[in-house]
Amino acid sequence: MNISLLPKRLQQEYRKFKKLPKKYETELEICIAEIEEKHPEALKSVSKNVSKPSRNVSKTDKSVSKPLQSVTKQAQNVTETVHEPINTSSKSLSSDLKWLFSPINKPQTQKTGKPIKLKGPIAKWLGKPESFEFMLLLRGEPGAGKSRFIFQLINCFIEANLTLAFFSLEMDVASSIVQDYSELYISEEFKPQVMSTSICPEGLTTIEKAAKEFDVIVIDSWQKIENVKQTDFDKLRKNNQNTMFIIITQSNSKSGTRGGNMADFDASCVAHVHDDHHVYWEKNRFADGDTDHVYSVFESKVFNKN
Repeated sequence: MNISLLPKRLQQEYRKFKKLPKKYETELEICIAEIEEKHPEALKSVSKNVSKPSRNVSKTDKSVSKPLQSVTKQAQNVTETVHEPINTSSKSLSSDLKWLFSPINKPQTQKTGKPIKLKGPIAKWLGKPESFEFMLLLRGEPGAGKSRFIFQLINCFIEANLTLAFFSLEMDVASSIVQDYSELYISEEFKPQVMSTSICPEGLTTIEKAAKEFDVIVIDSWQKIENVKQTDFDKLRKNNQNTMFIIITQSNSKSGTRGGNMADFDASCVAHVHDDHHVYWEKNRFADGDTDHVYSVFESKVFNKN
């Protein structure tokens, strides 16, 4: 019940007893009369045949109980239909804070990435990604299929007409394994566009330089970069907001990210490759409401875990 139009004393009594004691019947009648005078439009739907209790009614007279209930119900209906106007203007802020805050529908800077239109099973698995501050962390046990899956991701992002740099720090680009994965998972027409290296001479600085020139940076694996810290994940993402990062991280004994889980909070997506060679989501901001999609690395297809 909205009792905001009643006098404060009646409001207090109502909150105290959840109904008004009979000693306030006369005061309630006066209140109804005032509402009727000030807000006549709110009383149009109230029946004209309802009798109001007399001001001289005895407190012990039970014959007024039903009319009083009707009047009380009318008061409830009236108070529920009359509302205070809602303030729709923005709050005035001091100069110290004005630069910091803005209405949520009018952000001070429009930082939105372009939608990435992927194709095939990976597109269904990943959802509807956008380029702004995109970071996919991929972890899993040794031999689960992380590197195989990385090559499938590379092919998918190149197919979306994105420039890509691949830091293959776990395995040399010239190794037979890398060349075999390239043959298996990257289309012949896309191979010249995959710019790859097996070294990162300046550590994170080299990654930063590459991020200025490529749409997508793929790293296998993060722990192979010298002198990197957990906080560098978010630093890399924030300093290169329009570059997309796909990063393999090594797992600890509890299947979490080795070195701490801070990166899991910073990344937009976190996936885990299990021993069954299936990739399960742990977090995906682009999943369009569905994180039950599972990707089979060896079959290159998506199924639902339920």
